[in-house]
Amino acid sequence: RQHDAVAAPRRFQPVVVAPPRDAPRADRPPLPPPQAAVEVARTPNVPPLAQGPSTLVPGTELQVGYMRLRCEEMLGSGSYSTVWLANVVSQSQRQEQQPVQSVALKDVFCRGEAALQQSLFEVQLLMAVERRMNRSKEPHPPPRLPRCLTYQVDPSDEGWSVRMALTRLKGEQLDGWLQRSCEISNDSMLQRPWKDQLKGGCVLARHLLEQLGPTLQNLAPLAWHRDVNSHNVLICNEASEDGMLHAKGEELKASFWLCDLGLAVDSQSWTGEESLWRTTDIGGDCRYWPASCWMVHCFGADYLEERPNLCRQYQSRLDIHALGITAIEILCTGALALRTAGAPAGDAAACWSDLLDAWKEYHETVSDWWQAIYSVFSCGGDFRPVHAWLVEIAAPDKILGLVGAMRKALIACADVSDSSTANLLRAVAEAAHEDSTMDLLEICNMASADPEEAFNKTGAGPMAQTSLKSVQSVKSNDAPSSMGAADVAAGTQEPLPGVTTEDDKNIKRSDIHREASAPPAPGLLNRSTQLLKAKLEEEHSRLSSDLQKLQKHRSRVLLAKTLLQQLPA
Repeated sequence: RQHDAVAAPRRFQPVVVAPPRDAPRADRPPLPPPQAAVEVARTPNVPPLAQGPSTLVPGTELQVGYMRLRCEEMLGSGSYSTVWLANVVSQSQRQEQQPVQSVALKDVFCRGEAALQQSLFEVQLLMAVERRMNRSKEPHPPPRLPRCLTYQVDPSDEGWSVRMALTRLKGEQLDGWLQRSCEISNDSMLQRPWKDQLKGGCVLARHLLEQLGPTLQNLAPLAWHRDVNSHNVLICNEASEDGMLHAKGEELKASFWLCDLGLAVDSQSWTGEESLWRTTDIGGDCRYWPASCWMVHCFGADYLEERPNLCRQYQSRLDIHALGITAIEILCTGALALRTAGAPAGDAAACWSDLLDAWKEYHETVSDWWQAIYSVFSCGGDFRPVHAWLVEIAAPDKILGLVGAMRKALIACADVSDSSTANLLRAVAEAAHEDSTMDLLEICNMASADPEEAFNKTGAGPMAQTSLKSVQSVKSNDAPSSMGAADVAAGTQEPLPGVTTEDDKNIKRSDIHREASAPPAPGLLNRSTQLLKAKLEEEHSRLSSDLQKLQKHRSRVLLAKTLLQQLPA
């Protein structure tokens, strides 16, 4: 866990827990202080594999808050925690709580105080979201997150066990569903053009943005998730008895949910006076990192701060980028599997094949990097050679190029698609653009065939009414503290002065959209397109020249560094 996240939960109600039973006594030497995060290059937050001494097994009974639970089967596991299906044996009578039959029991073992505070932050974040939703007087759909019904912190000889009883969500993890949907069960599937798979992918990608975009936007005044990926997204069919979505033909019934806020950070402290973004270890799956994460990892925060757009991406758009990459994954995975197995292209335009090629290259590249990083951390090896290798191959520049290639292919596909598909593809490209200034609700509106209908259908939620930009713009002498801003977002006090809603802005955007919807004259459109194409080609040529110069300069720097190391002291 990141050491500097100890301060993250303090703007919520503090939680007092018992120290571990082997806490230092006066006659013991003090524990070593956390390693200062002042290195030029920071390492990703890849955890050890050990789960701790209190590993649960089927049949284990335990008390969690007001619930007595019995573990039935493991639903999933990660490096930090395990999640169990647990039946409720008994629970104390509470009028405000509806009785439940079973829960998802998340068991997190924390060896240090930093990990403990991070787990408690996840608990308090889920409860703050629910508290805010309950205080709202306007009807709105609930956030697509599990509810934390109760929790308990139990000290052990080596640390603490934080156990959360969460509402059990339907469905399965998206990465597993995608893998299952790619299975070729018979030869008849190979007779279908792989282009047909893209249609279902577009439907799923649109549902993903429309459903999870508002949830992440609602979270923004409180926290950044920092670990959005296909493993932490659940896909289901709410209408089916078992909650499972069949891999073929039910895309319109898909429902997405977001889980695992274990790496979330306080968004106010992240970019406020404390600037935790500069010192907190990088979190999440590196296969979904934007270029800004790789820059911080390879060269440090000072290097990133000299690049304003990329710095802004790292400070406030990590979740947007990761959601965009997940949407591309949904869009391309099935079609790529069919094409690889030998299915024909049908009447698919060449740009669709370019998109699959761009995704394939990106996914294979970052998967190799992820494997190299994880293999070192899982065995406690020396990370310095891997870091030097990532610097040598210019990993941030490669990511910029790979993501740029996917974005270019998405735009090309949008140009040959119907208006609904084109809106979706441009929205996905915007989410993965390091220079974008669009927030998630704007991207969701763009992705929908009918932006106004999408806004009403997904529901902005009360927290989204206070935009992230408005909250961050309160920088005057009477700006609220992190605790005050969090209390407003959580609904525990009155709104802050100077923080406005986006109602008027949304109305203006809607008017602009309607005015812009009228098609221009064909001659004007062709002329405008030609002018835009000429400008883009000129800009591309200039940037390509700059990139070549930077790569040449980087090579010279690395050569000079190597020569200096070889010189005698």
